[in-house]
Amino acid sequence: MAGINDAAEPGIELMAIPVPVSSGPASLMQEGVWFVESMRQQQGAYNESVVLHLRGSLDVAVLERALSHVIARHAALRTCFVESRGGLVQCVASVPSVVLSVAPALQDDEQLLASWIKGVTLPGFNLRTGPLFRAELGTLATDHHVLVIAVHHIVVDGWSLGIFRRDLSAFYGALVRQVDVQLPEILTTPSAYSARQRAFVASAAGEAAGRFWCSQLRDRPLRPLLVQRPGMADHAVHERLAPPQALIDGASALARQARTSVFVVMLSAVAVALAKMTGEKDLVIATDFSDRGLPELEPMIGLLVNQLPLRLNIGHVKTTQALLAHVHGVCIAALTHKDLPYPMIARACKDVPGAGAEFAVKFVLHSMPMHTLDMPGLAVEQVEIEPMRAKFPLLIELWDAQAGMRGDMVGSAHYTDSAWLGALHRGLFSTLEQMVADPGASIFPDEAGVPPPVVAPAAFIARRVPVAVGALARIVRNDVPGALPATVIASHAKVDARAWVRQSAVELNNLLVETGAVLLRGFHVDSAQHFSDIVRAFNTDVMDYVQCSTPRIAVLDKVYTSTEYPADQEIFFHNENSYASVWPEQIAFWCDQPAAAGGRTPIADGRKVLASLPGYVKEAFESRGLLYRRQFSPGMGIAWEQTFGVRNRSELQERFGPQGYQFEWLGEHTLVARFRAPAVVTHPVSGDRSWFNHASLFHRAALPEMLRRHFQDHDPDGMATSTFFGDGEPIPDSWIEIIRDTYRRNAVHFDWQQGDILLLDNRLMAHGRETYTPPRRILVSMAGGSRH
Repeated sequence: MAGINDAAEPGIELMAIPVPVSSGPASLMQEGVWFVESMRQQQGAYNESVVLHLRGSLDVAVLERALSHVIARHAALRTCFVESRGGLVQCVASVPSVVLSVAPALQDDEQLLASWIKGVTLPGFNLRTGPLFRAELGTLATDHHVLVIAVHHIVVDGWSLGIFRRDLSAFYGALVRQVDVQLPEILTTPSAYSARQRAFVASAAGEAAGRFWCSQLRDRPLRPLLVQRPGMADHAVHERLAPPQALIDGASALARQARTSVFVVMLSAVAVALAKMTGEKDLVIATDFSDRGLPELEPMIGLLVNQLPLRLNIGHVKTTQALLAHVHGVCIAALTHKDLPYPMIARACKDVPGAGAEFAVKFVLHSMPMHTLDMPGLAVEQVEIEPMRAKFPLLIELWDAQAGMRGDMVGSAHYTDSAWLGALHRGLFSTLEQMVADPGASIFPDEAGVPPPVVAPAAFIARRVPVAVGALARIVRNDVPGALPATVIASHAKVDARAWVRQSAVELNNLLVETGAVLLRGFHVDSAQHFSDIVRAFNTDVMDYVQCSTPRIAVLDKVYTSTEYPADQEIFFHNENSYASVWPEQIAFWCDQPAAAGGRTPIADGRKVLASLPGYVKEAFESRGLLYRRQFSPGMGIAWEQTFGVRNRSELQERFGPQGYQFEWLGEHTLVARFRAPAVVTHPVSGDRSWFNHASLFHRAALPEMLRRHFQDHDPDGMATSTFFGDGEPIPDSWIEIIRDTYRRNAVHFDWQQGDILLLDNRLMAHGRETYTPPRRILVSMAGGSRH
């Protein structure tokens, strides 16, 4: 993807990967890595590395030939990725010539060595052009060299790094001894694996797996497990783990006694330690599962791993025995449905109320085979290096090696610090000791209700600050991601909401400008007229629904039903009328009847969305602006006369031509209306810049797959609403997916209660609608008309 990283690649000279000799579909996990990498401002988090100290008589020419053989043997190391109409494609090139780059002498200087290794392993890769593999050789002495390999995670997993070390050693040894290499034959390709995976996703078994994961992950707590620490640098924070052998032996014995695995015991201890640290007992902790069940997949380098989000609700368990039984059951059920790739798990949960596959913590117990490295004339030592970037808010890894179990906690500085990781480290081992010592004892011996945090940095505490507003209502502020930023709660149902809003209009408006959204709750709002009166008490400049794009029913003067779309269709995030020449500055919703299920109105702060987008996306949208194209044809959507409130063509041109519209007639009855508007606006009061547009809703990439392909392949100009860059150039589908995911990551969800009123600053806050089970009745009123 353009903009991921265009830096020159140091190290092994493979040149840019040439014209591919074969291609095939990328796996869905590769698509997920591609997408995440395209969103990152800082590169290197998804770089994997191998560092080998080679002591003895090294033949550099033989090492180059051995590397050539490894690259020739494994198609993944000759792969780059491009987007196509059918999705992401992996392109495999012919075998390039290898010239190993040799670094200047490092003179056995540890600081210089560390800096050099960082320079090889940290820079990003260009996923479009490749190569996604590089190597460089450093010299500490005539008989001491260091080989550093860097490769992107999109083509390798942890198992693959072991295969690479084994194959490099085998080829080097065979070349030195002048014998045939003895390695298992590779009988498949990464593309074939991806094709099988996609076939499973499309099967009935894949659909059943999607339903399973939705059932496991629905009704999750909306509270974030780890709260972001604003203003922190983007780097990894490490805490080494070295559990005593006696403790590991005890965990193994406990696993045998409970008829489960050491993984279940360790995962249980991680869950309890996190619960004690955060106070949260309903946890989603992800883990990796190696997808090498078929024998032909074992010797192949590739990204053959799946990520499973495990829902561990441990609030109801009392003892270690009960805890292990619960975690064991969750893991067995997850492994039964392990073949659904994580991106599809997330997609399956997307449209289920309260469901979500997102996680902040991953725990992995590695058990890949360890291969002996035999390179004649050389003593080989593998050295682990700490990653500079963190893939996740918190990753806990353990390796079960011959020398004993060891591990690492890697946290993002955006979410954690050394003190917090140290406390979690101590809490993990302490919890494991308690579990091993007495499996029948309580797992939370010191608590009655929520366990007290072991350590409580301010960044990990949800801050709720009540502010008194007279005796009639109070304002509750909440800066926890995913929660409503401000709620006004009536002290009694008999509080006159109209009078309170009128009296508090200035303070309420200031709060709305600051937070973007305010929920009024607990007031007795029992009719559309009552709702209308409250809106007018807040802002007398109420307005009609003008230049409409969706069907609504007028209930009262300037009070409408919310968009009359079918209940089974999601309405994605948008700022009201941002595509039009006139749009409301404020919008208010009233809940007359909550849905039987679902039907929430998610919101997303445009300031946060803008800040979260990749720089190249922001720059393009800000500099080029947007062009909205609407096509009106008989029988398709709302008629142009209704949309613009006019009776004939001349009135249409006279009224809306001066506002910036361009009109074109295709035949007698089809009208095309074009309007240019900015993608980012500045708030006139706060000065905040905010993402403000309909691009992610009015675009081909927002349509269901069948419709998307129809318009893409057969009728590119047939969409009723579409969005382009301001110069008329198309916006890439992949960019729209990036924007849509950014909205989702910054979304706030809440459950409607009857009588609720939600006030939004339309410049700052986008809104949408989830699917629902009828009946549901939400009314809407708009105020403060503004113009582009």
